[in-house]
Amino acid sequence: MKLTDFYRRLNEIDEPVPVGVCVDFEDYIKTTRELGELRVRDIETFCENCGEVEFYIESGLPEAQIFCSCCERVVEPEVDEPEDRDTRVTERFRTMVNDRFSTDGCSFLLRLKEKTDETLTSLQRRDADPETQNRLSNEINYVNGIIRAQNCERRVQDVNPQPTVVNQPTAVKQPTVVNQPNDTPPQETQVGKSIEQTFEEPTVIPQPLYQKEDELVNIDSVQNDELLGDLQIDLDKEIMRQPPEVQQRLKQFKIDAEKMSYVIPLTLEGKNFMMELEMSGIKLPYLMLYYENTKPLYGAMEQNKHVKFNELQPLKNRVNYKEFWEWTKSIWESNNSWLKTKVYGTIPEFDKSTILP
Repeated sequence: MKLTDFYRRLNEIDEPVPVGVCVDFEDYIKTTRELGELRVRDIETFCENCGEVEFYIESGLPEAQIFCSCCERVVEPEVDEPEDRDTRVTERFRTMVNDRFSTDGCSFLLRLKEKTDETLTSLQRRDADPETQNRLSNEINYVNGIIRAQNCERRVQDVNPQPTVVNQPTAVKQPTVVNQPNDTPPQETQVGKSIEQTFEEPTVIPQPLYQKEDELVNIDSVQNDELLGDLQIDLDKEIMRQPPEVQQRLKQFKIDAEKMSYVIPLTLEGKNFMMELEMSGIKLPYLMLYYENTKPLYGAMEQNKHVKFNELQPLKNRVNYKEFWEWTKSIWESNNSWLKTKVYGTIPEFDKSTILP
């Protein structure tokens, strides 16, 4: 079938285009400036370049190579997906993947795919949040396309022929202190040990690069796209593991993985400080919410009462790391007693959260 007949037939079909990266095909061509520099004006000129082996990979656009499969795609008349399903990935996601792949290569793509697969599987088992399931499925399709185009799985096997060695350390983590409680020690000691032990091998908090917060002179160089991207993947995964009521309350106050990633401790001092707060029942979602709701917070402190739930407003802005932790330290030092007695219980769903440590 000629290419012109293919596109004429595509326009005549009432059913939606098959799910996959081909849905993004035309939009990608129109919005990618680098394609214009390669004299690609439309779908037909794009597909002409696909006749050359790995043309777009050699031209510095690895993500473009996966769309070559769309030039030979056979239109299927039967489509199981609902007509209103949006199968596109966001420009932000596409840019993030492209940038990270250019610096970290196939290892990043395979790690992203694995984490996204786990999150999607968890949602599917609970039959929860169809919108997020749809988004994650689209992202997996997009990443898989690049993995195939770059032959990533074979590359990783050649570089690392014994991947099982990497998985061995996970068997070391055995929280025996929590699983074998004593009748004699007080309950507070057991809770403290449990939290401290979790911090030894944190799921989300990265390995501190610095000892003290004062050493973070240029926060942007430390809090780079790579670090934030990894944190957001891990945080998204942890949020999806929370009970539905915890997820709903976080969503209500617009506390998500992106906003949280900017305040995750980056130093040993910050990590230990967060551990101390957690042990006192002061979880990170509380602090983020109070940081943007200082009026009801300070009023409650003056009256030595809990903050009124109905006076709290959802987050509007991304929190600045330095300013946030300096503010947290100042209220901890000046209102330590209030924080320890009047935060826990204000929002029961936050108290149930196990996102951190």
